[in-house]
Parts: sequence; structure tokens; C-alpha cells
Amino acid sequence: GQVYNPDLHSEGVPFVQRATAGTLRVEGVGGRLVGDSSARSGVLTDTERAHEKQRLQQLVKEFAKLVVRGLSCEWVVEGNAVPATYYLHQDLRRFQVRTKSDQPEQQTFPLVEVEDILTTRVGTQFEAGVSTKDDRFCCMVRRTPAGPEHVGLFFPTPDDADRFFTCMKILVWTLTTREMAQPDAPTNAKV
Repeated sequence: GQVYNPDLHSEGVPFVQRATAGTLRVEGVGGRLVGDSSARSGVLTDTERAHEKQRLQQLVKEFAKLVVRGLSCEWVVEGNAVPATYYLHQDLRRFQVRTKSDQPEQQTFPLVEVEDILTTRVGTQFEAGVSTKDDRFCCMVRRTPAGPEHVGLFFPTPDDADRFFTCMKILVWTLTTREMAQPDAPTNAKV
């Protein structure tokens, strides 16, 4: 799992760090980011909060510019990790993953269907399997009429997995929050 560590907010240091358990949660309309680790139990000052918000906005903006063109990963298809590319559509509302093969497979879905993003295979269909890549794994749990569906991805580096986890959590939260506030209004996921 991954936890938010507010002490790690200088340039060049990942927003999240790997841990044996934990998740990033965004609480309240103000978007307070918290982790379930007790790395720091104090509340951020207004200055720290403004700095962190600005840093996260820049991180997501840079990620969005890259991901609309496509980023490499391995997609777990029928128990095998196959080379793939993942994308966000230009409006940042739809996610797509596509295999890199002569006969590509692909999956596309709205981000608002994403219930969670995990950094552990425990409790998913991917629980058994290659463990040497665990620090590069993320699983998107999406809501479907048939029940939860898991989309498992391995990334080239642990930092790439951390960036995916952080930015996708923020993008999903942004879209979900806006949709709940204005369910019939079209929105763009600009953060």
C-alpha cells in the first residue's frame, strides 16, 4: 500500500511513499489529503496546505499532458502481464488501456466508475502471481453492473506507479466530486 507523508513535499521527492499498508484518502470538500499512517498527526498550516495544493496541481497537470499521449505499462490480462499503453482521453474523463500487439486488446471506461485505486494485490484477483513487481503494481477497482472489476497494471518503475496512484486518485476524486455537485452538467477535469 501507499501512504501520504506530508513531510515529503520537496521537489523531486515522490508525493507518496511505499508502505506495507495504507491508502491515500481525500476528505471533505476542501480536499484534505490524509493517509492512515501516523507519520505526522498534526494538521498542515495554511501555508503548507497552499504549497502542497500547488505542488499537487503541477504534478497532475504534468501527468495529464503525458498520459493523453499514452504511457507504457504492463496490463494483467488473463493472469499474464502483457506490454500495454494506458491513456486518458483529452477531456480527462475516460481511461483506456491497450496491449501492444498485432491484435491489440483494449479496455475503456469512464473515470467516475473507478471506486478505488489499490497498490496491493491482496483481496483482488491478482493476489497470486509474480511478487517481485509488487512495488510497481496498481489496481483500479471499477464499478460495473456485474460487480467490481479489477484492472491490474504494472509500471516501469516504482516512481511511475506512485505517480499513477497519486494523480489518478486526484483526478477520480475531482471528477466524482464535480459530478455529485452537478450531476447533469458537463465538466472538464481541470485541476
